[in-house]
Amino acid sequence: MKPKLRELLGEFRTVFAGRSNLADSVIPTVIFLAVNPLLGFDYAVWGSLLISLLVCLYRLGKRQPLRYALGGLGGVLLAILALLLSKRAEAYFFPGLITGILTVVLCGVSVLVGRPLVAWTSHIARR
Repeated sequence: MKPKLRELLGEFRTVFAGRSNLADSVIPTVIFLAVNPLLGFDYAVWGSLLISLLVCLYRLGKRQPLRYALGGLGGVLLAILALLLSKRAEAYFFPGLITGILTVVLCGVSVLVGRPLVAWTSHIARR
């Protein structure tokens, strides 16, 4: 395997299963999406909150870093707040939408000032 391809596969592994563990913030959303049409809004909210708490407890039990699990829990709590204020299931995705918009703006500003954000995130991910 070519070194560049091996490096790229290593980066994908790090993002999806390594230190950052993307699943910590994705699993509660998947639970919400699965439970909402089957059992309703209230069960979906409680299910996503419960699974997020369980992920945090799992990380604690395994003595793994909590930062991504706590980030996922924080996102779920913000989504629940948006749900409670709007009474609409679509509001669950509002915090993610805001985060995405802020990321795009931050990337644009970083390019304009000559310090691309991708270089900083790569540095942080690789330590």
